[in-house]
Amino acid sequence: MEKEQIEKAKQKFDSILHTDKYKKFLSDEKHLKKLLNLFELKPSCHYLDLGTGNGYLAFALAEKNDGILVEGLDIVENSIIKDNQIAKEKGLKNIKFKTYDGINFPYPDSFFSGGISRYALHHFPNINHSIKEINRVLKKMGFLFYQTQKHMI
Repeated sequence: MEKEQIEKAKQKFDSILHTDKYKKFLSDEKHLKKLLNLFELKPSCHYLDLGTGNGYLAFALAEKNDGILVEGLDIVENSIIKDNQIAKEKGLKNIKFKTYDGINFPYPDSFFSGGISRYALHHFPNINHSIKEINRVLKKMGFLFYQTQKHMI
């Protein structure tokens, strides 16, 4: 059942993540500025953008903090390919995007100093397992910031 839910989500988001309508839906410069100022990100540390989608937040984090490494993780392969292309075009060397199966994160234990998930966790089919995975990949005393769903009109 989880795999079916993940496949449905992939299909749904594959067609919209890089559209102008979806980008406009996610874009809120005033909100983004507040969000970026919430965290004291430390140089040489890794930060996760979980459910990165079109990379809106990941790109902003990487552009503002060139001493950190940002990794965007999502299930939608085409979006991840596009995000990596955009990062290359922008010349950003402190950002990477990866895809995964929607269940197990492709990172070692205690890899990230912090994580952010914006409008995504409610899509995860097994939230208990996902929280365990978040806990596993975060360093001791690492943080997770989760923002609740924004409804698309």
